[in-house]
Amino acid sequence: MSANLVPIVRNFSIHTETFATDDHAVQDGCVTSGTHRVMRFDFLSHNIGNTDLVVGAPADHPEWFVHSASHGHFHLKHFNEFLLLDCCGKQVTQGYKQAFCLVDIEHRSAWGPAQKRFTDCNTNQGISAGWADLYDKSLPCQFIVLDGVPDGDYILVSTTNAQRIIPEDSFADNTIYTGLRIVGDSVTERVCSQRPGIHDFNKWAAVVRILFGVIQDGGGVVIPPGGGPVPIDPWGPLMQMSAARREVFLGLAVTELASLVHDSKPRQVLQKAGVHILTRSVEAIQNELLVHPEPKIHPEPKIHLEPQVDTKLG
Repeated sequence: MSANLVPIVRNFSIHTETFATDDHAVQDGCVTSGTHRVMRFDFLSHNIGNTDLVVGAPADHPEWFVHSASHGHFHLKHFNEFLLLDCCGKQVTQGYKQAFCLVDIEHRSAWGPAQKRFTDCNTNQGISAGWADLYDKSLPCQFIVLDGVPDGDYILVSTTNAQRIIPEDSFADNTIYTGLRIVGDSVTERVCSQRPGIHDFNKWAAVVRILFGVIQDGGGVVIPPGGGPVPIDPWGPLMQMSAARREVFLGLAVTELASLVHDSKPRQVLQKAGVHILTRSVEAIQNELLVHPEPKIHPEPKIHLEPQVDTKLG
C-alpha cells in the first residue's frame, strides 16, 4: 500500500464578516470586499496510507504551484474543492479557495513518524504516513460564502487531490459528502440521505461503492488495534464474477438507493429500475447455466450398518 489521502471536515459555524480591500481573502479572490455571510469549517487531508505522500519542492513542479503574496509561500493549485449542493443535487455555491500548502499538522493515526517530516511550504511539501494537513476554519479563505442561500438542508461535497496530480493508492475515497442543516446563523451536521453524482446506473461499481459504504472503509484498509493499515480488496471477488452476476449487486444497490429517497416519484422510478436490473441479471444467469451448467453434486452413498451385538457375557 502507498500513500492515500482521505478528506475530513469538522467544526462548522456561520458568521457575518466584513472584508476590507486589503484582506488576504479578498487579495486571493475568495470573496469581494464588503460584508458577507460565510460558513467556516476545518478541512483536513489525512494520509491513511503507510507511505509518505511526497509533493516536493515547488521549484521542481512550477506548473503545480502558485505563489501567494498574502501568505508569503507557495500553494498547490486547485488541490482541494468544496461544493454546496441542495437536496436535489444542484450546486448552490462553492468555495473559492484555489490553492493549498501541504505539510504535517496533526498526527491522527497510530502509525507514521512521531515527528513532523514536512514543515516548509517553500522547500518540501507533503504529508507523512498517519499525519494530516489541516486548514483551520480561522484561516483566510477557509469558508464558503452563503450570501442569498436560504435555510434548508444541503450537502457539502469535499474533495482532496481533486486534480489527481499526486499519485495515491486509491482515488475512490478522495471525496466525502456531509449533510448540513442551515437555519439562520446555525449549522448542524445531519445524516446525508442522498448521494449525488450517480447519473449512470450501469456504472455498477460506483453505485455499490457509494451505497454500501466502501468509499468510507478507510480507503481499502483495515486497522487492527495498535497496528498500521492492512490493505484489503473488497472488489477482488466481485470482479471475478461474470457481468450478469455483478449486476445482481447493481440491482440491490439501486433498490437500496430507492429506500433513501423521500420523494415518491423518483423513489418509484429507482425501485422499478432496481427490479428490472435484478430480473435481467437473473435471466442472464439462467442462460449462463444452460450454456455452462454447474457440475452436479452426487449425494454420498448411504452405508447400511448392521447393529453390533455385544459378545461380552459379564
